[in-house]
Amino acid sequence: MGNKERNTLREFFRFNLVGAINTFVSLMLYFGLVYIDVYYLFALAADYLFGIVFGFFMNKTYTFRIRERASVSMSLRMVFVYLLIFLLNIIL
Repeated sequence: MGNKERNTLREFFRFNLVGAINTFVSLMLYFGLVYIDVYYLFALAADYLFGIVFGFFMNKTYTFRIRERASVSMSLRMVFVYLLIFLLNIIL
């Protein structure tokens, strides 16, 4: 296995680790907010906002090891994808 394949495999495992941590922490945030009687849509919005920010910065710095500042384009693409998922979650 070459160096590029090993790096891709490492990124794959780091990406999944970040996703699992993000999912766990986001769910705990959502359940905690609902537990203290925050309206579920507000709790869901807070959950998604946290997930966007945490996932973006952890994947940027830890998973893909990108050291440059985040561009507006990079940020907007991620927010757009999460917004679509959020709307689908509300509709379904």
